[in-house]
Formats: sequence, C-alpha cells, structure tokens
Amino acid sequence: MASRSLWKMMDLCGALECPHPPVQTWMPYIFSLSLESLKCFQVRNNERMLSDSHGIETIRDILPDASLGGPSCFKILPAKAVLKPQAGNAEEAVLWRELVRKVLASYLETAEEAVTLGGSLDKNCQEVLQFATGERENGFLLQYLVAIPTEKGLDSQGCFCAGCSRQIGFSFVRPKLCAFSGLYYCDIGHQDDASVIPARIIHNWDLTKRPICRQALKFLMQIRAQPLINLQLVNTSLYEHVEQIHLIRGCRKQLKLLGDYLSLYQSRALTELSRRLNHRNYLLESPHKYSVADLQQIADGVYEGFLNTLIGFASQHVYHCDLCTQRGFICQICHHHDIIFPFEFDTTVRCGECKTVFHQSCQAVVKKGCPRCARRRKYQEQSTFT
Repeated sequence: MASRSLWKMMDLCGALECPHPPVQTWMPYIFSLSLESLKCFQVRNNERMLSDSHGIETIRDILPDASLGGPSCFKILPAKAVLKPQAGNAEEAVLWRELVRKVLASYLETAEEAVTLGGSLDKNCQEVLQFATGERENGFLLQYLVAIPTEKGLDSQGCFCAGCSRQIGFSFVRPKLCAFSGLYYCDIGHQDDASVIPARIIHNWDLTKRPICRQALKFLMQIRAQPLINLQLVNTSLYEHVEQIHLIRGCRKQLKLLGDYLSLYQSRALTELSRRLNHRNYLLESPHKYSVADLQQIADGVYEGFLNTLIGFASQHVYHCDLCTQRGFICQICHHHDIIFPFEFDTTVRCGECKTVFHQSCQAVVKKGCPRCARRRKYQEQSTFT
C-alpha cells in the first residue's frame, strides 16, 4: 500500500456548492492507495478521518495538470467526480501517477485473466472485448463474468453511486445493489433491469434472474454472443454435478465431431449448418466455450433443443453423404459391415490413443483394450527384434 501526504484542491464554485465567482483554496489530505481502492483522509486532532473512497474499478485515468498550480498538480478521474490533488513536488506527483497507472493496469489484467484463465481468444472476441471495455470504467466488469462478486458495503464507495457523482444512502437516494458487480447505484444508474448472473450459473447452477445496474446490462449485451467463458477451465466440476450440463457437454462434443466431418468438404450442408448456427461457429471448434447467450438459453431451457436440432441436421447429412461415410469405421472386434461413427455416443466407443471406433457392446465383451493398438504394439515389438 502506498500512502503519501498530498494536497487536495477543493473548488468552492462547484455546480452544487457555490454560485459566486470561483475561489480556490487547498486543504491538507492524506491519500492512501491499495490494489482495491484510493482513500482520502483528513487529519483532525492527529487522527485520520475517512473523507472519501474510490474503488480502483471506478478510476478511469490520472493525468498531469499544471494549470491547477504547477507541475506538482494532477487530476484523478473516477466515475463519480474529478479529484485535483497537489503533491509536495513535481517528482512526487510523477511517482503518484506511475503508482496509480500500475494499479489500474494490474486490475484490468487481473480481470481479463479471470475470464480467459490464461486461455486464448480469437480475433473477433478480442475486438468485441476491446470495444466493450474501451471505457476504463467497464474494464472491471470482466472479472464478474466468472467470479461471484463480494459485496463490500456502501461505506467502501464513500456513499456515492458507483456510476455517477450522486450521494446515496438512507439520508439521500436509496441505494440499489447490482447483483452482477456487488456495487451500489442510484436510481438513475440502476433501473431494476433483471438478468441471470453468469458467474452464479457457472459456480452454483443458480438460474435466478437478479436486478443489475444499467452499466452491467450494457456490458452483458455487448459481449453476450462471444465465447469468453471456458467452462472446463472455470468450473469443470459442473459437468459432473449438474445432469443438464452433463447432457449439454455430450451434445457439444457430438456437434464438434459432426463439424469435423462437414468441414472436410466445402459442401452445401456446411453452409447451411453455419447459417443455422447463427454466428456461433465456435460450437464447431470447442465443446467447452460458452457465451452469455448460451448460458441465458440454458437458463431458459432451450439450449439443449437448439443443439439437438443442429445434431439432427448434420448427422443426417453424414449418413447420406458418400464422402462422409467413407470416413466412417468398421468395428474391428465384430467386423460387422455396418458403418459406425464417433459421434454415435449411445452405441459406440472410441480409443483415446488411435481414435478407432468400436461398438460399445463389443468392447464390453472383449475387455482387452483396443485390438488395433495391440496389433501396432506387437508389430513394433517384432520390428525391434528383427
């Protein structure tokens, strides 16, 4: 934590404070900077009195401003106001600007890592994410896609709306809690719009719609169609504990395998499947990536039906396409002439090593592993001896 004495400039001609000609005066303050907040303290009788608090997520920028009184002056731009501190000297002002910028950069990096967990995003996702977080105050919302927020209380916001400069509290405007970010807003920034909370679906399988602020609603709308959430990385246990998600994972894996077949040839079927995907081509690339729209459809109970419709269309093409059936398999245990495919999860099983497909019933009877892999090992052993 950084803590240095500063001078905070109070502008007595503020729009709500003084209609008279401007008069500037300086009052001594101590600013305390941490990875979570920037706090302003007045010193009275040798005791610190908290005057104001700004969450790091609400700070948009920090800029030098010599017009306030020299090179030791600068501006901090939180969402609700403009702070105009004056450091002891120019060098100290530079140090403070560097410290605040490092904290802001660290905060946004943490938010992005919380979403991707070290994974990669395609170019389109990166562009949408950059647009959605183009204004710094939106950057902190990223982390709440996959992390349930901790409510810190109204005091941590200095009794100000997290989105504007209005005072909120029991003596002012009634504060409204945003279920997405855990922050409090006034009745302008929070108009009781309801939404499922992605993080609560991911971690608690909680499909309840909760009231969220306008800022969070706008953010979710901007990124709703992008596959920013990798469920395997964020909470893979959900697959095992929630039957609906377990079934959806199976559908996603089937669709991925079917997409592999259709993608081998630039057929009309692939074009039609892409049209039916409605810009969700990531469903053919990974079974674990989800968008906010996907989670919303899961909550509404329509996602599994959507996937099954796509699977039905794609599988019918594979069964009736000469090129696709040539890439099917003959069970090497029973050698029946029926062609089988890896996406037939109910009746087939696939070797994890050589990817050969067998009938489940045949594999259960043999119980000796993959016969193809056994032949390969035997051949390699014979080659070694010769």
